[in-house]
Amino acid sequence: MEQLYIDERFERYKITARNGDIVLESNRPLFRGKGLKHRPGTWTQIDGKPLSTHAIELIAEEIQKHVEKK
Repeated sequence: MEQLYIDERFERYKITARNGDIVLESNRPLFRGKGLKHRPGTWTQIDGKPLSTHAIELIAEEIQKHVEKK
């Protein structure tokens, strides 16, 4: 996993697996900036092989766990 971009509104992550790469975008920093720490961001797939909504949710959960550890 690699963080590609972050600003006050959006963040993008590139996830690399055996079968290819995907890029996910979240508006989580927007909520954090407004003090809404417990509101989850909306994750959308920007690039890569199309995934189901459930798969994106699972990947997003793992990204959030990893980022919150830092």
